[in-house]
Amino acid sequence: QTFTGAFAVDWLAHVPASRLHIFLDGLHRKLEPGARVAFCDQTPRSSSITGLHDAEGNHLQERDLPDGSRYRVIKHFFSDAELRDILARYADDITIRRFGEQRRVVVAYTLGSSQGVAATAPAR
Repeated sequence: QTFTGAFAVDWLAHVPASRLHIFLDGLHRKLEPGARVAFCDQTPRSSSITGLHDAEGNHLQERDLPDGSRYRVIKHFFSDAELRDILARYADDITIRRFGEQRRVVVAYTLGSSQGVAATAPAR
């Protein structure tokens, strides 16, 4: 089954850098040509940038859960240039809007408006 669009909130920022194109290629294989895609993620606040990185260079944050457990999670804060670079192989109509007060960025594009989906994309 294929779909005419995809929308994900607080998802793309947690995908490891080495798997970004694997994730996007898998998503795009489930979409029809011309499908609209939108991602919404957080923008950083002053305490968001931790300086912690894993061996791949992924930015890490520590999260405390109500049960007292603590986890390290990947949390990217992509610049507009990084988002365009990541998505350029899939579309050329990439729209990026930042909403400062809400600390949100919304990225939208039409699948296949550029070269389309790479059949087997190398890891980034």
